[in-house]
Amino acid sequence: VKELEKNTGNVDKLYDGILKKNGINPLYPTRAEQDSINKIIVELLSGKKTKEQKEEIKTIYSSLQGRGVKAILLACTDFQIVASNVNISIPVIDSTEILIRASMRELASKRD
Repeated sequence: VKELEKNTGNVDKLYDGILKKNGINPLYPTRAEQDSINKIIVELLSGKKTKEQKEEIKTIYSSLQGRGVKAILLACTDFQIVASNVNISIPVIDSTEILIRASMRELASKRD
């Protein structure tokens, strides 16, 4: 699984423990890839969404896939704006979507 997130999570390796506990070996972007990811996230936060961002993400996805990555974890809630719509042949796991589903389950259980 490849985690794509802002630099802080990458440095902290936020998801390492839980992934390894479940038999998943996390891999991280190269420094250049992480710099590109950070730049895109900053642009998205300032309201800028471009075709070039999507192409850069596709390039990073292809690089990761070439390094043997079997799934990509979008671990930054801002990154999904552009990254979740890139078509690749490996699964992309959207942490925002997972959070939404878990929140809805929790809210539904409170209504019963």
